[in-house]
Amino acid sequence: MITSKHIDPQTLILETLTQKAVVKQTVYKNTNATFKILKNVCKYVSQNTQKSLKELNTKITSSYHESGHSQIELMVAGDLLVFSKHTNVFIFDKSHPIWKTSIVEEDNF
Repeated sequence: MITSKHIDPQTLILETLTQKAVVKQTVYKNTNATFKILKNVCKYVSQNTQKSLKELNTKITSSYHESGHSQIELMVAGDLLVFSKHTNVFIFDKSHPIWKTSIVEEDNF
């Protein structure tokens, strides 16, 4: 990382862009891989729930639907779960209440 106060602005900009691009690409790759796992789990839950429900009551249904490559829907007995993939990288301002939640405090961000 460039820390000198006497670095030219263009070099500083290019280094900053490079560092951010690496983080964004890593997040994108990990998010896609995790979302693919979630899709498979939802498909599995839907299929197995539908099979079990048919034996109990044919009026209760379970379904799985993909709405594009970044959203999936899992419906079980009329309840709908919608999962949306979001790959943008951002950080909340330090005064934001999110920083006060236990999970963020435990992770020492």
